[in-house]
Amino acid sequence: MRSTQLLFNHGPGSILETVNGPVVVQKWSSFLQQIPLQAHNFPQAFEIRELRLSDQLYAPNGQAHLHRIPSNAEVGLPADRYLLRTHRFPDWLICNRSASHGGHAMLFNHGAVAGQNTACPTCGEQGAPLRFVTYCTNGHLDDVDWRYHVCGPDYSNQCATSSYQWHELNASMAGVDIVCNHCRSRKNLAEIARNIGRCSGRHPEELFGQHNQRPGNCTAPVKITQRQSSVLWQSQTSRVITVPTEDPMTKYIEKLFLNQLRNNAPFDSFLIFPGEDDRTKFLAWLENYRYSVPPHQQPDFHRFRNRIEEGDGFDEFRSTWEALVSGRNQHAIIESYRREMKGLVESERPCELPNSQRGYDFVLRGDHQSGDFGRLRMKVEPIERLRTVTALTGFSRGAIGDLNNQNPPRTVPLHYSDQGGTDWYAAAEAFGEGLLISFDGEQSNFDDGQRWKTWEAHHQTMVNDAIGARQQPVPWALFRSTTKALALDEEWVPEAEVAGEYFAEAHPLFVWWHTFAHHFIRAVQAETGYSSSAISERIYASPVDGTWKGAILLYVTEGGMDGTLGGLTSLYTHFQTFLDRMLEEAEVCSMDPLCEEAPNRMMSDLGCYACTFNPETSCEHRNMFLDRLLMLEVAGE
Repeated sequence: MRSTQLLFNHGPGSILETVNGPVVVQKWSSFLQQIPLQAHNFPQAFEIRELRLSDQLYAPNGQAHLHRIPSNAEVGLPADRYLLRTHRFPDWLICNRSASHGGHAMLFNHGAVAGQNTACPTCGEQGAPLRFVTYCTNGHLDDVDWRYHVCGPDYSNQCATSSYQWHELNASMAGVDIVCNHCRSRKNLAEIARNIGRCSGRHPEELFGQHNQRPGNCTAPVKITQRQSSVLWQSQTSRVITVPTEDPMTKYIEKLFLNQLRNNAPFDSFLIFPGEDDRTKFLAWLENYRYSVPPHQQPDFHRFRNRIEEGDGFDEFRSTWEALVSGRNQHAIIESYRREMKGLVESERPCELPNSQRGYDFVLRGDHQSGDFGRLRMKVEPIERLRTVTALTGFSRGAIGDLNNQNPPRTVPLHYSDQGGTDWYAAAEAFGEGLLISFDGEQSNFDDGQRWKTWEAHHQTMVNDAIGARQQPVPWALFRSTTKALALDEEWVPEAEVAGEYFAEAHPLFVWWHTFAHHFIRAVQAETGYSSSAISERIYASPVDGTWKGAILLYVTEGGMDGTLGGLTSLYTHFQTFLDRMLEEAEVCSMDPLCEEAPNRMMSDLGCYACTFNPETSCEHRNMFLDRLLMLEVAGE
């Protein structure tokens, strides 16, 4: 298994199918118990430096830090030695040798027969893990309490160690009966599923003996499902893309003061030398500090010092430092997307960002192609190389996009603290290629269509409800920019001047670009050599000087590799061909009229897997905020 699979597919809390049966992956903090990792100064020695991403993550003790997941070879372990612990799950097994049990299967617990934890108590054969488990939207996961449901709440000691007959007449839940071998009580699986009872509050991903604790303090509704269901583990990630115009002050801090930042040094620790004011005290500290700066960082140090001496550099450094150390920057995600959009769209061409270890983080030569998409003039630019950093922030259990769910899934956080109290997140660095698509010149007449006005009204309703009665007609967890603010304060309400940007996904320009991205991916995937699930999207839409601007970045990155083979960027010269293909295929959906007339999942969105939806591994927004007819309306088709 590649280390990146632990971030996106099999992270802590997920059920992993192994040759020895299914297990639940423990939390990252189990890394800290590994002596080989301790000997290699984990996690500090494996840190990924990306302050713009760190600033987006919640850290109880201040600034969050990122580390990559080490390989066995890096820490001198054989390939078959584990680094991350797991727990056997579920606890209940089933033996399907019906001929040995009188024509039925046998259900039993691991510990039902001492010394034979996985052996059937009737025939002695190895049991197979049961396929049914329970979960709740608060992130708990457990076995079905078969004894309670079959024998009742006051079951006897004999029932507590008994096995159960499993009579399966057909594949439906109603076709399964469970009978206690001691008291002969019988229950139907469908009846159990309808009355599953109270959540046990179990977190099987917890460390060591904690994984079996069942406090029973959860009030969320419990559901029963099969253990291989995708709703049991949905990864929650945050990602940034290195762009040409990063925030200079943050970059200076990252290069010159990382040790002080890691130790959450208060700003007053820079003011220990005498001076007339804080600025001169800080300059005196810098004069002393310059002797510890390595020679290769001296040019950056002198540029930073000049910035402090001139203009508002000192105030900028103070505010940036205090925000980073405290971890309280609730606008961090919005600011990050603004910087990415500005860096991609407004940077000078050509542009190259060198990387001392990997050659380049970003390469944009300045070549482009223009094309017509209906009445719109579009432009595409190939990005030969780009860098992404992705952190696994947590996971959830349940259908995140189910807006009819009165109990939306809550994120189980996956940060952990080392012995020094520093908060860490597991992350991965990747390099690849991309296509930047924007409008070629100024475009107008966006707001003259009915669907545009409908989305605009929905967006304004979201903003008014948020800053007024704090209602959530659409769960705020579905909007990317609210994550940090809600983590800092569950009762947070956005300020009126930035509320529109917090709910940008509901703005018609975002919906238009998002829909365009999905249809473009579908149009080019056969030519690129990548599947649609491998092509990721980045949607930019934000107000600039009172007017909403937007663009999209479609990219492919491979974790642990230095790049890709150019299958995506090589297609930019055929831009018009793909635009024509998009318009032709978007005009009619094979599911029409069902697609056009289906009940809306969210607001006025429209689309289905036949025309618009893409695999959710490539869609950052869970196939929401899409409208095929809006895309055609704006294009004048």
